[in-house]
Amino acid sequence: MDPISGKNISFALAKCIEHTSVQQIAGSGWAGTVTLLREYGLGDDGELTVRPFAGYERLHDQLLAQEQDVLAEAVELSEVSGRALHIMLSMSNYIGNGKCGVRFLSNEANQYVEFYYDNERGKFCLNTIFAGNTDTKGCTYLDYGSGGEAKLDIFIDKSSVEIYIDGKCAMSSRLYLGAECDKLKLIGKGFTVNELSVYSMKNCFELVNDSEEHEKNNK
Repeated sequence: MDPISGKNISFALAKCIEHTSVQQIAGSGWAGTVTLLREYGLGDDGELTVRPFAGYERLHDQLLAQEQDVLAEAVELSEVSGRALHIMLSMSNYIGNGKCGVRFLSNEANQYVEFYYDNERGKFCLNTIFAGNTDTKGCTYLDYGSGGEAKLDIFIDKSSVEIYIDGKCAMSSRLYLGAECDKLKLIGKGFTVNELSVYSMKNCFELVNDSEEHEKNNK
């Protein structure tokens, strides 16, 4: 428990050692990182909640895209790119509409990562089959029920992605893609984008340095 905020906060080590070849780990120069801080609590219904640490909003840099109450096919994101992003997507009416969600870290060579609701399986899916240079290719399904409306928080940081759904569940994955994989788009048609905001993210070390410099100047 954080003694200042009184919130239950945790993080974990994300290695993917069991999925990544020894040669790839050695070539990358590093292979481990920690997940984002997660806040745990109890909702009004008494069920466990998990959300990204609220302080990460301080890392928002530029607002790259914003939409509200439009069909997914009307959202144009061709000019949006980045490898350190926070995507906030509230969507509805996606039941019965195939695969509905987000494609990110993509390039012109048809390499990409996707997170979507798979209507065929009735589950959310993180698809890394076309993720390029990675041994973690595959589809990871979340056994999370959906009533046709969901709020997604997706954090992308170069070689990692973390996803939160409705403050009820979270997942993370390590990814090894080239620097040119930085494009973003919505996938699927017919579903409603209630709200969409895409922010580029600052380097957290720059924020720490700015804070230390501010404290130093005010002594």
